[in-house]
Amino acid sequence: MVLRPARQASNLAAVCGRLEDALTAGLFVCGAVSVADFAVYPHLSALRPLGLGVDPGVHPKLAAWMQRMRGLPVVARDLAYIKDAARAAFVTPRA
Repeated sequence: MVLRPARQASNLAAVCGRLEDALTAGLFVCGAVSVADFAVYPHLSALRPLGLGVDPGVHPKLAAWMQRMRGLPVVARDLAYIKDAARAAFVTPRA
């Protein structure tokens, strides 16, 4: 596979722009929280550890949506579970 960072950044910007537009109508992708939000959120949240992500200056509604999603109890529990599992798998306890 050949990576093309400029093209991928352009694709990411386009996706973020479409989501920003979708969030004009409400607090979530389809107005009220729905499966669409839960389908999109993991993909966008996975960008952060890669040094990519949503720029609040460019996509303020999308950045606010990311915050709202993180604030949902089910998402917060899932993120905590993933964090704990990653620590258990990859972090060596200090002696």
